[in-house]
Amino acid sequence: MKKSLLVLPSIILLFFVNACTPLPTGGPVSSNINYTVHNATLYALTNLFGPPGVETLDFDLTEDGYVDFNVGTTHSGYVYIYGGGEVSIASTFTSPYNTTILKDFVLSEPISSSNYWNSTGTQLLYHDVTGQIAFSPTPKADGTIILGIRYLKNGDYYFGWIKLYNDKINRITVIESAFNKLPNQLILAGKK
Repeated sequence: MKKSLLVLPSIILLFFVNACTPLPTGGPVSSNINYTVHNATLYALTNLFGPPGVETLDFDLTEDGYVDFNVGTTHSGYVYIYGGGEVSIASTFTSPYNTTILKDFVLSEPISSSNYWNSTGTQLLYHDVTGQIAFSPTPKADGTIILGIRYLKNGDYYFGWIKLYNDKINRITVIESAFNKLPNQLILAGKK
């Protein structure tokens, strides 16, 4: 009887910790889509368990055993996304400084060659010049962000998306990702 009483608080705590993170998209996956559920959380700033460490979540888009891009953390307390080379991230220009920031796609918005693409890595969660926590891009009301990804292979582009959850405090959770297996074909943000 006493052991079962100890299990109940643990189950309740686990429920509350996970209740805030959105679930992956349900439903069937198209045969032309490479879909993955990640549910990997990266802590950017000092957390209850100590200082931030260096962690990465690697993506192998072509399933050839080589890392094509990653989302990770630094000892400085940032969460970043880095593609480099063949991988680009959809971006947009913002005023007043005409700077480039990552584009947050709305559900079912097309990700294709018509987007503006940036091939350099960038920070998703960081400290701004005043020392405050900053996010790029700003998460939707539910904390989610859908990023567009473009991968160049043998002269063809492959498009995909990554859905993230930003708790607006100190962590980013990579929820899921999907990539179109067909070259030069768009994919709809958040759809598989």
